[in-house]
Amino acid sequence: MAIDQYWITIVLPLDIWIDLHIHPQKEIRRMKRTWILLVVLLGLIGLWWFTTTQEKEQMEVLSFERDFRVEKPKDIGSVKLSYRDREPITLERKGKDWFVNDSVKAWLPVVQGFLGTLRDMRVSYTPTSKTNAKVKKDIEAFGIDVEIKDRNGNVIQSYSIGGVTPDERGTFALKPGTDQSFVIYIPYQEGGLRRRFTRDVEEWRNRFLFEEKWEEIAKVTVSYSHMTDKSFVIQKDDENAYSIYRPGENSEDSKKSVSRGVAEAYLRNFEQIGIEAFENNYKKRDSVLTLQPYASVSLEKDNGESKWIKLYPIHPQTGEVDVSPEHA
Repeated sequence: MAIDQYWITIVLPLDIWIDLHIHPQKEIRRMKRTWILLVVLLGLIGLWWFTTTQEKEQMEVLSFERDFRVEKPKDIGSVKLSYRDREPITLERKGKDWFVNDSVKAWLPVVQGFLGTLRDMRVSYTPTSKTNAKVKKDIEAFGIDVEIKDRNGNVIQSYSIGGVTPDERGTFALKPGTDQSFVIYIPYQEGGLRRRFTRDVEEWRNRFLFEEKWEEIAKVTVSYSHMTDKSFVIQKDDENAYSIYRPGENSEDSKKSVSRGVAEAYLRNFEQIGIEAFENNYKKRDSVLTLQPYASVSLEKDNGESKWIKLYPIHPQTGEVDVSPEHA
């Protein structure tokens, strides 16, 4: 008994020991208060945890709704643009090149600019509830659905592009499965972004007529319809020897050797020869095809592949193909 009393005296403070032995009811009330405070504290901790979790979930949802950009364009494998009034367009990466609808090689500068748009888009502000309702209806009517996949075919971003804002500085956008639209823009550029998503195939199409490695070219023939004496052929005889001559029956008589440096300087021009635009619906197409071309250029490669183009003059005043009699 003495040992037990000695142990209690050491462990408990004196006032608690006195309360336990002299005032037991007072200590019971104190313990009740302690338990009540403990329950209240646990309740507050639970409430804090629940509130924090809800806020985190709301922030995650809000972040998803506001997230339109692709941080690393190099990870993009394809982009599909689906329209309400015409066939979709798909851009797909194949090695170092991009292709449109799996068949037409894409114009790399345009693709790179578009990838920069996907990377740099930001949310400018949130439309009002009244504007938001109208934006959703407009997107249903004429929106552009954007689906971006990585190189493994996994969807990494998707949203719908709407119209531009009244001041034409922003563009409306909406994530799938959400109700709130946003206005997106690029911080360093003025103007809406919708036009960048509405290019037709011709605008995406590669504009290089020739993209050849000069050392793979076997022969180039340049013919002028009205200046035959200016026509010529430059030909590779072997790896280090080239010759130039007039095309025609007596071509061998005019054949001359040309230095490798001169031939290389000329053939390097065929690494990138491009055009400004395509005119597939040119109104004078049939008339042009009845004319003799001003010049024609044909190219043959070591592997037997060949390419050719015909050139027609453009009138300096009208900007149209010159169909005057001297070119008939």
